[in-house]
Amino acid sequence: RSSRRRPPRHALAELQRATMAKVYYADVPPPARPLTGPQSFGIELQPPKWIVKNMYRFNNPEHSAHCISALRILVDGMPREDIDAVVEACGVEAIISAMQRHTDDTGVQVMGSGTLSII
Repeated sequence: RSSRRRPPRHALAELQRATMAKVYYADVPPPARPLTGPQSFGIELQPPKWIVKNMYRFNNPEHSAHCISALRILVDGMPREDIDAVVEACGVEAIISAMQRHTDDTGVQVMGSGTLSII
């Protein structure tokens, strides 16, 4: 047994009550941030560099189309900072590379050209 003595239970309960933060909630909950749009947090959940990395990693037209679509969601209607983050992550080069690799896949071509036109 240790030589230290525990404080009585009532002292612990009072200490817990004194140190607990009081949180007050408004009557109306704050609106949740949307996943897409100008005030979204999508770019925080999935940074563009991860999408670009996966575009080079998978050489399948379906995966490329999904990655291009994810980049399109990140840039469609977003502030300029988010679009710049996609450009800095070499998103434009990755889209062009995917379009060159999958010339016969219409999904990649349509999604890629649409995303490039937004950027």
